[in-house]
Amino acid sequence: MDIIAFIIVISIILLYVYFVSKYPRRRRRIYYLFSLASAIFLCGVATFTDGIPNGLIGGVIGGSLLFGAALLYWYLRHRAAGVLFGRLPGRTRLKSAELIRWSLLWKSLGAKSRGELVYDDLVMAYAEPQRAYHTFAHIQDCLALFDAASMLAQHPAELEAALWLHDVVYDPRAADNEERSADWAENMLTNGGVSGEAVGRVRALILATKHQALPGDPDQALLVDIDLSILGRDAPAFARYEQQVRREYGHVPEADFRAGRGAILEAFLKRKFIYQTFLFRERYEAQARQNLVRSLAKLRRAQ
Repeated sequence: MDIIAFIIVISIILLYVYFVSKYPRRRRRIYYLFSLASAIFLCGVATFTDGIPNGLIGGVIGGSLLFGAALLYWYLRHRAAGVLFGRLPGRTRLKSAELIRWSLLWKSLGAKSRGELVYDDLVMAYAEPQRAYHTFAHIQDCLALFDAASMLAQHPAELEAALWLHDVVYDPRAADNEERSADWAENMLTNGGVSGEAVGRVRALILATKHQALPGDPDQALLVDIDLSILGRDAPAFARYEQQVRREYGHVPEADFRAGRGAILEAFLKRKFIYQTFLFRERYEAQARQNLVRSLAKLRRAQ
């Protein structure tokens, strides 16, 4: 009986470790400690009342039930955040198009580690509560535009990686989101075994999304045009975008927001071209200028 109980305990522990390894790294330590402490406590109680064999089995069963409760909490929290079966795919959708696409991209970059683990971190980042526009929906939109214009890219895999990663760090109260996103991407790609040359190009592409200067090469031009395509969407889509941006900056007083937002939009209007590629210029330039003029007029009337 003691041997059977020992085999059962070891088997459940191995299965437990395997399944927890599939969850985001940020949560694993919590799951491990929570379940270990629960199992030890229940083992002690059951051993005191029923003896060692029954105590071990009871402790494992009780720990497993508590572990299931922890996973249920994880599920409900992620579903509430829109991660599961919503705007952002979670790890429970192992065959999701987004995860498959990321895994293929990860391999094409020459990475040696498992792309699924990085995907977990991306899922968590883009589901953060401070985001309204800069969510995974924005990344999906960028990727769809890239698919239609990928023939213009000189290094398509690196450009696609930059699209995935350019908003991975987003704090509306900070002024260095692009730098921090570039640092995050550089560390992640380097740790994954991607070549230094490719990592450098991805970093430069992410920094180009600061939109403070004209792009320095064709890939940067294409990336920036994709990121700015929202400016040239139809009026309802542009209005939704502006509402989402305002929600992200809800901590900023209205007068300050109008002044800062107006300066940004006016800087784009002063450029000879908002879009640097012929493809995006033909498709979005005219509508973008109409949207920006209308938005600026609205901001000025409110002052």
